[in-house]
Amino acid sequence: DAAIRMEWGQANDFSKFFRIHRDVDRVCFNGQKAAQLWSKLVQPGLELAGVHRASLPSTSPAYAAMSFANKLSKWRSIALSTV
Repeated sequence: DAAIRMEWGQANDFSKFFRIHRDVDRVCFNGQKAAQLWSKLVQPGLELAGVHRASLPSTSPAYAAMSFANKLSKWRSIALSTV
């Protein structure tokens, strides 16, 4: 994540994605950098009523501050939750 430069980011067409996939009820971010890029590149001008957003710990092995078991637990809890 440290090597990701914000000015290089380019977002996919999420407006089109959410128009086509109306049943999507959550967006999960794989790490804080993904959430930051979403906030900067996607969120402005995008209306997502009823879509839950969740930042989760990075699955990268470089993120060693949290054990794999703890990461798995957090990812599993959001995957199994109802929004």
